Amino acid sequence: MVQRQLIYLTCLIFFTISGCRKQPYKHLTAKLTSKEYKEKRAALAALQKLGPKAVSAIPELVKALRDPTIMRQVTHVLVSIGAHSVEPLRHALRSNSWKIREAAADALGHIGKASQPAIPSLLKLLKSKTFFERQAAARALGKIGPNADALRDLSYLLQDDIPRTRRIAAEAMGKAG
Repeated sequence: MVQRQLIYLTCLIFFTISGCRKQPYKHLTAKLTSKEYKEKRAALAALQKLGPKAVSAIPELVKALRDPTIMRQVTHVLVSIGAHSVEPLRHALRSNSWKIREAAADALGHIGKASQPAIPSLLKLLKSKTFFERQAAARALGKIGPNADALRDLSYLLQDDIPRTRRIAAEAMGKAG
């Protein structure tokens, strides 16, 4: 924890001194491709603390979703950035990787109401063959809020083969209705 805070403060001081204005987070996003896991984590922690100020880092963060060692931490950073992350996350729902689609759906749910433009993509994910994706999409739809299409499609999950998926759908319907 102390090491992450130190790296964060060092980066902020570096940006202030260097006068980096066009791409102030380039140095942090460059760490996302490091071979050192600790460097990646520290850069992500710094970006997460910056929250919406790290909006210019979104393109690099979306690329970093492909790295399974930091995928979840990347989604936490995108959630901390907020509404600006919705469109890139919606696009990530079309990834070839079910893990990326699941992580993107979870992140959209954590962003909340600002994720409403992603509802049609999440509805498609409810029909996935992978139950992890169906569950993540159902949770996200419940957190995003009321939507008639979501309620209709969530009701189909009440007959899912997996009991946990049925429970998540019922909870999501309670929140979304």
